Amino acid sequence: AVFSLVGGGKFLPQGVTEIGSDVMFVTLLATLGYCTVSSLLGGTPDKIPIISEAVNARIPTVDMFDVQGRFTPKRTDSPNAETDDDDERKKDKKD
Repeated sequence: AVFSLVGGGKFLPQGVTEIGSDVMFVTLLATLGYCTVSSLLGGTPDKIPIISEAVNARIPTVDMFDVQGRFTPKRTDSPNAETDDDDERKKDKKD
């Protein structure tokens, strides 16, 4: 179903769409299996290309919170993101 519509109302042959769906399903199972086994062995499942990098960028970590427990995300829009965060923390300590 995912791979059936090509464009302009034309459909791919059923055999091609089945193969595409099977590939997606096997990839999903392999990913789920890797994550499960890695977690059961006490490791972090962070070796999946593209997905692991995106997850690591989104999940908050302890260093993203200031002394008062407020969330202070790292800014990536400024070239001095680390310096800006340090400056804000110094201002918070003075207050």
